[in-house]
Amino acid sequence: MKQSLNTLFFLFFLFCIPDHLFSQSPVDIYINQSSKIPEDARYEIVQSTINARGTFKLDRFTGKVYQFVMNEDSTNRWQEIPRTFNPKDGATVKGKPNYQLFLSGLTRRFDFLLNVRTGATWEIMVDENGNESWEPIK
Repeated sequence: MKQSLNTLFFLFFLFCIPDHLFSQSPVDIYINQSSKIPEDARYEIVQSTINARGTFKLDRFTGKVYQFVMNEDSTNRWQEIPRTFNPKDGATVKGKPNYQLFLSGLTRRFDFLLNVRTGATWEIMVDENGNESWEPIK
């Protein structure tokens, strides 16, 4: 009797659960959509999976990061996030991607800007007034 119940449950599961639940990993379901950027692309938009406020435009050549913000009149703009000097930030190749933005998807505390050539790394920090900046990790 127990084996027939197990078989019945297995058949129910096999035929009644939609196929798409097996064809995608949980990560695939939550990834924001974008076109694939060319390897030498200068700009990239990166969005956090935890909130829309975490939408950034990265200049991959210079490392400048802009946050998508809404003005008081409901228009949108890109606002640059200041970056503090990092002594490890040195070698870059002119006209080539030098920086990468990593958004953890857990909390803004673990968002990083990386110079892919030197390893210089910054983390996003928020001061007591709510102003954000990229601060070096030593």
